[in-house]
Amino acid sequence: MELPKIINFIYPSLVNGTDYSIQDDGNGQFISSWNSELQIPTDEELEVVWDQIKDLPVTPLKTLEELTMENEQLKLEVATAKEDNISNMMAITEIYELMLGGGL
Repeated sequence: MELPKIINFIYPSLVNGTDYSIQDDGNGQFISSWNSELQIPTDEELEVVWDQIKDLPVTPLKTLEELTMENEQLKLEVATAKEDNISNMMAITEIYELMLGGGL
């Protein structure tokens, strides 16, 4: 049984080593500390979840380079959206000024 995988499945926001700790005394893994307000899972809950997820494929984590490239792409998209918003606001302002000035 892989306790970090199980706990991450139950509580995806918890961080191993911060919110909880796992130890292995040679007889298997166990939760050695729990620093979360969330309810600590019982042994029975851990077993049930493990039976459900043990055969799920592991999704590989993205590399730092991949995350950096995605971040740069998102920054570009945000900058483009800001420019589009400014252009739209200027067009609306022009129309409004034309309406006030009697141009339309």
